[in-house]
Amino acid sequence: MKFQFSKKLVLLLFTVLFASTNILFAQKKTKDKTLDGVKFTIKVTEDNGKKPKPMDDELVFKDLKLKSDLFDDKYNFKKGPFTYTIDSTDVDNKIINFTCEMENDMKDKLMWGGKIDEETIEGKVIWMKKDKVKKSFDFTGTAKKK
Repeated sequence: MKFQFSKKLVLLLFTVLFASTNILFAQKKTKDKTLDGVKFTIKVTEDNGKKPKPMDDELVFKDLKLKSDLFDDKYNFKKGPFTYTIDSTDVDNKIINFTCEMENDMKDKLMWGGKIDEETIEGKVIWMKKDKVKKSFDFTGTAKKK
């Protein structure tokens, strides 16, 4: 039972973190193609309490959808629509916060939330199965050079 509580707490903290980011900063919702064609090479690490083993992945933002090679190839999570906001409080440093929800054939959901700061990306991924947290992951990476 303690294990379930900690997963619920992680999900709650994840939700509060991204909701508060949108409330605290003067951000503008956009529907343009600021991220269109942007690719990131990332390392994904499961939060399982054991010695983490990072997995390589590539994230691609295209046509207002996000694709993860790792989660598509290994777990059949198809690309999903993403939304983003641009933090307008720092004109010298453009920070983009994004969220995305993907789904696989078994109706599991993969919820992404992250921050892009120039050439770097970081965030969290929550895997939900029947409205319960199955796994959670952290990710960090850099923009892929064209």
